Amino acid sequence: MKNMKNKMSLKTVVALTGLLVSLSLYAADSVAPVPAADAPAAASPPVANGLTQMPAVISEGSLTSAVLAVAREGDRIVTVGDRGDILLSDDGVKFRQAKSVPTRATLTSVSFVSDKEGWAAGHWGVILHTTDGGETWTLQRDNLKEDRPLFTVFFTDSQNGFVAGLWSTLMATHDGGKTWQALTVPAAKNSAKADRNLLKMFSTAKGTLLIAAEAGTVYRSTDKGVTWVPVESGSRGSFWTGISLKSGTILMGGLAGNLFRSVDDGKKWAQVTLTSRSSITDMVQLPDGKIIAAGLDGLSLVSDDDGKTFVAGQREDRLSITALVAIPKGVPLLFSKEGLVTTK
Repeated sequence: MKNMKNKMSLKTVVALTGLLVSLSLYAADSVAPVPAADAPAAASPPVANGLTQMPAVISEGSLTSAVLAVAREGDRIVTVGDRGDILLSDDGVKFRQAKSVPTRATLTSVSFVSDKEGWAAGHWGVILHTTDGGETWTLQRDNLKEDRPLFTVFFTDSQNGFVAGLWSTLMATHDGGKTWQALTVPAAKNSAKADRNLLKMFSTAKGTLLIAAEAGTVYRSTDKGVTWVPVESGSRGSFWTGISLKSGTILMGGLAGNLFRSVDDGKKWAQVTLTSRSSITDMVQLPDGKIIAAGLDGLSLVSDDDGKTFVAGQREDRLSITALVAIPKGVPLLFSKEGLVTTK
């Protein structure tokens, strides 16, 4: 990790920014999957570059498969991850697999605008849409000719949304995902072209859009995503995740324990000193204002002062955490490459 170059290979990017899915998962996604015995048949699936689009397999094994992202809207919790697996829960205890998902591509991000409508995105340039709380999904987009993974999807309302991913891929929709238009992001400082990977998009309390990106870069838009400006945080490590707190403070975290904080809507950034160098994969703010971050090697970080300082801890089993979600009870749910895990 210490000798890692800022410009990583595609497989390394997928392994790290896909948040803990091993390289074998990407390799498996890069060939036509073999239908399982209980898999529904696909009628004349499109094939290109060895990729075949087929529905996700309905299997009990999905309950312990890798979770890469999670969203909560009301009581509904939706996770996405390996092989098109999408899980649903209304109590945070019992999870079930979505009834119908039209892809086996690895899904890396999920965004909901209501308890019924949401989107997911991932490898193969896949974008999925649901209008029934995640029970069933339709395929809005893919690109089997060029497997350019999407790492983040973010919708501001039912019509307007964005996806972003490998090598500064950025697209917007203004019709609920029916059509997508490519957007141009400028090159970051000391870069000849815009090729940094875009890993997590979210909105601040003021409506500014931010993207956590490679090599400590933060992309910022104040005009609803029409134009973007690269902001250098001072970090050399890639940002994997970010969060806007209730106070308006913004946190960005990622590779090798890099954690940066902004109090001016993302214009300037200051490093938060941590005692751990384990990479940060996700962050949530609980109803009481407490901030929880988690990551590789069982990392846990807790802050009670708006992200100024954090107390670091580590799970005894050192299980790497891939995603977090806050629930009304005030105890976050933790997910890993093994699915839902218990808090320790």
